[in-house]
Amino acid sequence: MESTLYLLPGVGLGVLTIWSLVTRSVLLPIPALFDHGLRVEENESPKLFWFFTTLYGSLGVTFLILFVMGSF
Repeated sequence: MESTLYLLPGVGLGVLTIWSLVTRSVLLPIPALFDHGLRVEENESPKLFWFFTTLYGSLGVTFLILFVMGSF
């Protein structure tokens, strides 16, 4: 039953990663720390874009793996 707690963040981060790759812009978690505002386009700051896209994707996969492992 506890494994279902991992499903929502895993799916949410997966959707956020796919949305970032399709629109080529990523939502920043704390916009006040960056000069770009709430969203950053890939052509504005490629390193920042790929860092957060990779971070969101890897965290999403981690949560989904935890969900699958908790189901057994």
